[in-house]
Amino acid sequence: MGSIVQFTPAMRIAVAALILLSVLGLGWRAIVLYQADQRALKAAAFLAQLEAGAAGSAADASPAVAGGTPGGAPDEGAGAPPARQVIVHVEGAVQRPDIYALPEGARVNDAILAAGGPLPDAVPGVLNLAAPLVDGAKIYVYREDELQPQAPPPPKAQGATYQPVTSTLGGSGAAAGSGGTTLVNINTAGQAELETVPGIGPALARAIITYRTEHGPFQSVDDLINVSGIGSKTLEKIRPYVTR
Repeated sequence: MGSIVQFTPAMRIAVAALILLSVLGLGWRAIVLYQADQRALKAAAFLAQLEAGAAGSAADASPAVAGGTPGGAPDEGAGAPPARQVIVHVEGAVQRPDIYALPEGARVNDAILAAGGPLPDAVPGVLNLAAPLVDGAKIYVYREDELQPQAPPPPKAQGATYQPVTSTLGGSGAAAGSGGTTLVNINTAGQAELETVPGIGPALARAIITYRTEHGPFQSVDDLINVSGIGSKTLEKIRPYVTR
């Protein structure tokens, strides 16, 4: 039988030291390899980012127009400011009375057409169809029966006489009153004709036309008190010369 090797304490220490050094060496190698792999991964990620950035720069360099498509073809209507509009209320003898939005610069005639056009008994010629629209305005299209002047009530004084007013819608908008006085129809008379009435100047004539355009025909001469600039004294001054 062979002899058995006897390990002295010194030999045991040496063997243990060798084993420990081997384990430490393997551990150190594993750490070095791991760090090398991490550096390689970081380098690969950095290269990928560089390639992506280069591709993005090339795409940004392609020709384009702001608000359009690549290649310089602009989108139709892109960046164009919205068209300004006016809001008006069309009422009276039209097909579809309502509130309408029309382009800025449109005329009274455009508003009437937007409402479907005038009815058969309408009298749109009383209005200035060429007048530009004003935002927030009311356009009232008269009917024929609304423009028929009515006879004034009999005077309250006993023994007085009066002559009924006769319609002259086919003419200037004036009517014959008692004693041969020509009465001006406040619903149909124009600027110049209204100015022939004592007490009505250019500014007051314009105010009367504006009021009836926005509020419709006067139902009585007394309604003139609602016109800006007409007080009770002015109304009594012009009353003998006007009718509706």
